[in-house]
Amino acid sequence: MFLTALPHEVQPFENPPFVQVVSKQADNFNMELAQCISECLESPFPRLSRGLQNHIDRISRDFMIEFVEENWNNLNDSEGDIAHLLMRRLGVSFDNGGDILSGDSEESSPSSGTVPPIRYYIVPPPDEYRMGDILTLPVSTDNNGGYAGQWYIIMTPSCDFANNKVDSVVVVECIAIEEFEEYQKWTQSESNETRKRLVRLLKSNPISGQRDRYYYLPKAWKLPDLIADFQKILHIPCEDLSSYNKQASIDSPYAESLSNQFNSYMGRIGTPDLDIDLAINQMGP
Repeated sequence: MFLTALPHEVQPFENPPFVQVVSKQADNFNMELAQCISECLESPFPRLSRGLQNHIDRISRDFMIEFVEENWNNLNDSEGDIAHLLMRRLGVSFDNGGDILSGDSEESSPSSGTVPPIRYYIVPPPDEYRMGDILTLPVSTDNNGGYAGQWYIIMTPSCDFANNKVDSVVVVECIAIEEFEEYQKWTQSESNETRKRLVRLLKSNPISGQRDRYYYLPKAWKLPDLIADFQKILHIPCEDLSSYNKQASIDSPYAESLSNQFNSYMGRIGTPDLDIDLAINQMGP
């Protein structure tokens, strides 16, 4: 909160409730300042900050008492290893982000069977490249503040980036959901049949088409509804990656699911369909 006699100097940065500006020259600046403070305290940000810090403190304390203290004779010369293990322990503890908030409501804690689309992604994405990074080229902004242009997903294994073994990056092109016939027919006529066909597409099992060819990426944040097409594969020289903009990374375990489906689809073995009717007739009554 800027309480300043020069509000025009910081006005371009105002973005309530994150950044608020109160002019000392205002006749009722005390009331305006009180209102800004109230909006900040009533927002979810203080609770998020406290919950995050309390969670980190608790996990770190338990780690030091239950592991480091009990194994100190073997660890007292291994500060780097201790730090690594603590970071990994913290990483695992954050698998369910809503759990760090005390008194979570049902809305913030999804059931074990479903998750909201935003939890498919890591945003902002990590600086290092990894399998499941979502890229755009060229970068542009549409009227809704989202990104327009072509979308891609990196399919090269993350370990290849970590070990500097990448000369050419394998990416899969992503298609906007609006381009698929199943979506178009559903928007034109919402019926049980058109909805069923759309659901089949989103579950990688279209009524007309190859099973597992597509992988659905749900709309969230500034990402539109996209479908990765495993038949549209490109190779990008590693040095050209800097010309792409990384918008998000697919989170675990969805990234592993994407990789497994991609590898299964590319490595599938085609066989003629078995004559099921003949087989049943041979079984007898």
